[in-house]
Amino acid sequence: RWHHILACDLGFNDPTSFTVFAYHDNDPNAYIRKSVKRQGMDLTDVAREARALDGVYGFDAWIVDNANKQAVEEMVNRHGIPWQPAEKAGKADFIEIMNAEWIQGKIKLDPATCGQLVDELESLVWDDRTERREEHPACQNHCTDGALYGWRRCYAYISRALVEAAATGTPAWQQQQQRDIEKRALERHRPREDWE
Repeated sequence: RWHHILACDLGFNDPTSFTVFAYHDNDPNAYIRKSVKRQGMDLTDVAREARALDGVYGFDAWIVDNANKQAVEEMVNRHGIPWQPAEKAGKADFIEIMNAEWIQGKIKLDPATCGQLVDELESLVWDDRTERREEHPACQNHCTDGALYGWRRCYAYISRALVEAAATGTPAWQQQQQRDIEKRALERHRPREDWE
């Protein structure tokens, strides 16, 4: 089954971003289906956009940057948006882990619906003026923050690919039959724990 996650990085003067992640029980990859940002959105605008996206994707989880708790609670209580706070601890470490997933090809995105995220990914750098691992303050990071929040809530890494059954009578089918017979024989002859 497909799971969809909405991740939102709130802003007003800075843009608010909406990033939609998807992962499947039988696919080890995470997919960014959409990532957009808009400036000047009030809480009602954010709630409407979140509901509209839910109408398309049907979210399993709604993740938000909870820095402004009052605003988030207003959307929960007034608009019924089931926001959950984003995991923000260890941001630099998780950026490094996420970067490794990008390099391994385990995160995929649609450039047609994630252009603003792509722009941020191509320009966001570490601030080399500090000893701490922090993003450069002159760089936009609204979609990338949303992507990080959503990725941290994806469980694609525990997904397992389906094993296709070999066609009856083929050499692969015969090998699988032999492994099954050996496995059952071992289970029959394994000492039971209650024999001790």
